Amino acid sequence: MAGDKASAHHARAALVGCSALVALGGCTGPVDDTATHPSTSLGSTLSAGPLESTLPTAPTGTPAASSGALTARALPAAKALGPGWRLRVEGSDEEEGIGNGTAYQERDPREIVDTVLPMGCEQRSAGAVPVNVLQSTYALPSDGAYAVALRLRFDSTAHSSEFADRLHDDLRACSDQPDDPFSGAPAPVLAVSPQDGSYTSRYQLAGENGVWIKAVRVEGADVLTFDSDAPPGAVDWPALGYQSP
Repeated sequence: MAGDKASAHHARAALVGCSALVALGGCTGPVDDTATHPSTSLGSTLSAGPLESTLPTAPTGTPAASSGALTARALPAAKALGPGWRLRVEGSDEEEGIGNGTAYQERDPREIVDTVLPMGCEQRSAGAVPVNVLQSTYALPSDGAYAVALRLRFDSTAHSSEFADRLHDDLRACSDQPDDPFSGAPAPVLAVSPQDGSYTSRYQLAGENGVWIKAVRVEGADVLTFDSDAPPGAVDWPALGYQSP
């Protein structure tokens, strides 16, 4: 079951932050146990996601492990998440698409803008698009939990703030959506905290009982998001620069 869950995690983060929405198969991507990450930055960000709206096109080449000036140092070290967390190398299973042998991948900025909200959210406001996006992925083997961080770099602080504000508004609108008139499915976003420089939301993915947490904050011209389905207490949110959800 742990393998199935790992594959399911990637399927979501594809549209939250990872690569592409895929069937839930038996993925057991390797965990980097040598995660002596050089980073001192505690930035984060998985719209992941994990957050899915449209399927991205299939990758045509190996994704870079950096994006513009963004390198691994721009994303949280695995140890910053809390005890037991490890970097997770994406692309180890054929369902994950093409990886690059690391836990870091450059992402298409427009794809991230399209998929930063959970699938099923109706309000999707247009706005600023980041110039560069870098993703890192993590695993907590003891719980089969998954996390994805994204750093989105914009061309100005005005645009990074605009993006975070619009995302907050869309998450709030999603939490207020009525049940789907055809399926009866409730709104995927369960709750959103007030916007105070950083905020969190709780959401569920279609067909799942587990709850994901998305944390968002602005850091200059960057927006950092962090998505995880880890159990309560497993993520050290303050160490990542967020208030505890």
